[in-house]
This record gives sequence, structure tokens and C-alpha cells, in this order.
Amino acid sequence: QPWLVIDYLSAEGRTKSFHLSKSTCPRTGHISTYFYPGFEEGTGGIIYSDLLQLGHSTESAISESIEFNQVFVFSYPHSPLKELELCLTANQSLTIAGDDATPNGLKTLRAGFCRLTEFDKLLQSFDFLFVRGEDSFVRAQLAGKPFVWNIYPTEDAAHAEKLLAFFGLYKQGLNPKAADALLSLWWIWNNLDDANTNRPIDLMHAPASLAEAWDAVQAASRELRVHALRWKSRLLNGPELVSEILTWASIQSPTSHK
Repeated sequence: QPWLVIDYLSAEGRTKSFHLSKSTCPRTGHISTYFYPGFEEGTGGIIYSDLLQLGHSTESAISESIEFNQVFVFSYPHSPLKELELCLTANQSLTIAGDDATPNGLKTLRAGFCRLTEFDKLLQSFDFLFVRGEDSFVRAQLAGKPFVWNIYPTEDAAHAEKLLAFFGLYKQGLNPKAADALLSLWWIWNNLDDANTNRPIDLMHAPASLAEAWDAVQAASRELRVHALRWKSRLLNGPELVSEILTWASIQSPTSHK
């Protein structure tokens, strides 16, 4: 049978270029097809066939409040959690999920690990999400909530390029001021100024501290909420990874061996 190789999720340009590319083993003649998950047409998409129907917010129902009152954090240990706590107003609360690697001493609520179905419900109950890695990153998008992506750091700082590639897609439709505020928060949360990475031109005049970036994001609250719902709709109308794989498999024929 033909082999399907599923590569890693990314918004980088090569994702679309390499999706469904093939290679042939010179010894056996066996053909492998490379599947690249992604966020656009022309990629393998993301998994959302298992998304629970939890009810959908509408743009008209979004509050005019300038604050994200309920904030959820699932981050890597290097993220500036204590600084974030100092940025919160009296009306805002922070709930942190994680293990023993999550810094202690924060005057916040704690949430333990849970099943994916429960995790989706958990994300739905918050106004703003800080998420890490890839799985929670995707589920935050499917929750239709404004979020910050805590990307896994690499020694060569390649994670900065990967983060910027995704943000380049995600910001489409946002006004420049709101986009710059959110990107600044992403950049600072990931400590990218300390990763031998030059700030993008978009951030040259953007907030330079976590407190300033958080305040700027609050000011763009309604627009970011509306944008998150529109992005979710875009994903749900795009390719779905499981369906794409099943469709691919249904039209394959065995590969001959030499």
C-alpha cells in the first residue's frame, strides 16, 4: 500500500508547496506521499471533525467591554506569568493550567489537566487565551477566542519565523493598530527580543513592554473578539485533516514493488 507521511503543522510557505508531494524509494519503487497540515486551501488542513457543538457566539452578542475579564494561561515555564499577573485589573482573573513546571507563587486560580472534550469546554468559558505548543494552539482557534501562542522555542530561533508566518495569515482583516498590539503581546510573551531575533518592521513602533502590550490589546477588545470568530469560521470552512486523509486514501492503488 502507498505510504502517507504526515509532517508538522505550519503556516510557512513551503507547507502549500510541499503538500501532496511524492517520493519514490529507488530500491523498491514504493511511493510515499507527504501530507502537510495547515490553515489554508492547498494544505491538509487541521483536525476539527471532533469539535463539540458547544454553541456559537455571534458578533452582535459581543460585549463592548474593553477588558478581557476571564484569562486562561497554558504556557511554557519561560513565559512571563508573574508580569502578566501584575498587569491585571481588579476585575480580571487568571486561571493557569499546567504541571509542576508552571511557576508557583501566583495569586491565581489553578486548572489541572483534563480530557480534550473537557478542554474545549474549558476554553469556551474564558475571554482571552494564552496557549502553548500545537494542540492547544489549534483548539484555541476553534474556540473562537482571542489568544496568544506560546510557541515551542528552538535553539536556532526558527520558531520566530514559524510564529510570524502564522500571524501573517491570522492578522488578515484586523486593522493595523489591533494587529500590532496583538503581535507585540505574542512577541513579548515568547521572549523573542532575547532570542537573537530582529523585531519585525510592524513592531518598531508597537508597545515594547508586556504591560503596554496588554493595555493595547484591551483597547482592541471588541475587534479581536469579532476577528477570532471570523477566523474560526474560516477554519471550519477550510480543509479538515481527517477528511482529507480519508479522501486521499480512497483513491489510492497499491504501489508495485520492483
